[in-house]
Amino acid sequence: MCPSRYVENDGWQSFELLLGLTGEQAARVVQLGEVVSVSGGERFIRLGGNADRLYLIRTGTVALTMPMSLRGEEKEILLEEKGNGSTLGWSALVPPHRFTLSARAVVDSELLVLKGDDLRALFAEAPDIGLILTGTMSAMIGRRLLTVQTMWVRAMQRTLETLGQNQ
Repeated sequence: MCPSRYVENDGWQSFELLLGLTGEQAARVVQLGEVVSVSGGERFIRLGGNADRLYLIRTGTVALTMPMSLRGEEKEILLEEKGNGSTLGWSALVPPHRFTLSARAVVDSELLVLKGDDLRALFAEAPDIGLILTGTMSAMIGRRLLTVQTMWVRAMQRTLETLGQNQ
């Protein structure tokens, strides 16, 4: 990852995480961030790694994957791809602060990187911002749980169908 500059207050409206904030509130959050360029193919989040940063995708596409051992080989299983405006790494604000997936840029991408410590300090100073952002993150976490649940149900159905065919 290559940091380039601190982000200006423009374009905050495109970030899903900031949608419930006023322009002034969003500017306070965005000012904490640093714009970082990530090359296509570069992994910048690892499952189980220390989650000390939250990422907002300004441009590009990021693949969220889960490493799994399949028939003795390590494979990266794609859960979903995220694009412009998406939030990654909410684990930076949710204990135990460990990433629950891996992430790599599919194409050259630009991210706004926010340190978890800086965000928590802002939440203590401006609880109204913290309340709105934690509500938005809760909705994102809920959507992720639904995605994982759907994948699990499909896998169970395939397993049960296979077992039924073998009897």
